Amino acid sequence: MRRGQQMDRSELEVLRERYQAWSTEDLVQAVTIDIAQYDPRAVELMKRELDGRNVSQAEREALQSSNVEKREEQTKSMSGIKGLLLLFVLVVLGNSAYLVTTVLLSFVQNAHLIVFIVLAPLLAVGVYGLFACSVLIRRNPSAPRHATNWLIIMPIVNVLYTVVGYLTGGEVPRGLGHSAAFSVIWLTYLPNSKRVKATYSNPERWPDMRRRK
Repeated sequence: MRRGQQMDRSELEVLRERYQAWSTEDLVQAVTIDIAQYDPRAVELMKRELDGRNVSQAEREALQSSNVEKREEQTKSMSGIKGLLLLFVLVVLGNSAYLVTTVLLSFVQNAHLIVFIVLAPLLAVGVYGLFACSVLIRRNPSAPRHATNWLIIMPIVNVLYTVVGYLTGGEVPRGLGHSAAFSVIWLTYLPNSKRVKATYSNPERWPDMRRRK
């Protein structure tokens, strides 16, 4: 159960029956490797169940070692820029390269300071996106943070251009809704993806918010 929740007697009985159905291996993993995920009262119930099974300390240590090895193998198998993570990297690269190229071409065609000032925010977003893409590819632990920042900054800049265009009677950028939806989708993906956690392993940066009973 989640930390901080109150348990009445009936809930304790439900948990006790649940833990009785767990395998010894799962119980050992819960009270050792995954202990931070459980409420102390739930941990106490699991320990009592283990004690009732007369599992020796040597057996517990052996099971714990086996669980650690399995966890490491699972992490290795999930690690790597593949699947949706690969798609995200390609999308960041494509969008950022497009922004940088478009801004530079616009400035070359109309090399005035005011043009550069107007387009500077877009250029900054593009350059930062290329940087975020580079740290993603190099599997730097800071990559998820930079990618998150880029996903937040991009729609904000689009909103600013929309507001300025509306107030000045100029051209209003299109696709604001698509930009916001794009950011929301990937901002949801990044902190919840097991592959992202395994590839850019840093448990403090991506805490697991899903607590089990």
